[in-house]
Amino acid sequence: MKMIIMIILIIAIFIVVVAFFVNALYKRTNAYRNQFVDVRKFSAKDGVSDNLEIVNIGSNHSKYGFDYTGLDVKGENWGVGPDTFEYDYLVLRKNVSHLASGATVVISVCLLSFFLYRKKERSFYIKYYSFLEPEDIVGYSNKEKIIDYSFPIIFHPLRLRSLIKDIKKDYCFLLKENQCKTEDELKKDADFWINCWNREFDIQLPSPTLTANNRNDIIQNVRILKDMIDYCLSRGLKPVIAILPVTDYLYSRFTPEFIEKYILGYIADANKAGVPVMNYLADKRFTNPSFYINSFFFNAIGRKKFTKQFIEDLRDQSIL
Repeated sequence: MKMIIMIILIIAIFIVVVAFFVNALYKRTNAYRNQFVDVRKFSAKDGVSDNLEIVNIGSNHSKYGFDYTGLDVKGENWGVGPDTFEYDYLVLRKNVSHLASGATVVISVCLLSFFLYRKKERSFYIKYYSFLEPEDIVGYSNKEKIIDYSFPIIFHPLRLRSLIKDIKKDYCFLLKENQCKTEDELKKDADFWINCWNREFDIQLPSPTLTANNRNDIIQNVRILKDMIDYCLSRGLKPVIAILPVTDYLYSRFTPEFIEKYILGYIADANKAGVPVMNYLADKRFTNPSFYINSFFFNAIGRKKFTKQFIEDLRDQSIL
């Protein structure tokens, strides 16, 4: 009997060791690592610099929108995609100690920023387990952290296929060309974004009829944007609201009435402090598709060009 127990124990220990080994291998795959592309800079030991003069926060539009390398300014891109105002604020508060006195904080507002308060899919939050405190994660669950962040392969064995055939590494941020090669492809990509937003927010662009959920999300986001502005000002920082450009193909899908009411109007509601609002949405210097990876996000060339001009504009207005 003792021999049988010993054999069972050895087998159990072997299975546990193998499971942990395989889990470690999985966490080295692109299938796992791609989830953390945008937040690795926050969790790395020396990922965030000190005495930063300028940072930008925001979702994918902001992530693809700024590149301070090679410019005469000490800045970092803190954009995380996809993100919400709520998590922009958490990222800012988590890393505020890295900012120099009087630093400029660029709060990016996207086309539909005010329509998304909180993501329903829990997979959206997994990346935040890598650097945020439990009390800062919406709906934090220690069980969820263990299952989806710490030991994903043990609780999701079907992901073993990634060890056999992994997905590609996320290189989108490094792209220098538009992946839409024709006008028809650019139009279809603009349609793609419009259709995604219509489904996600249960609206019909460009003239949405707001649901109760829409109105609640907008109220929450206006409040958070106001809180972010007040937070920056209370710490002697210089908040700036920026609306980044998109291609003409995507911009043409929105009416002036939509932009005035659902973007600029909500910004005005939150911006009682009167901080600078810099609107580049339809700036013809930056709407050429050659500066983008699709109809929406800058490529490496576009964001360098835009950031250089943006810094010059800030200095012209004595903001930076």
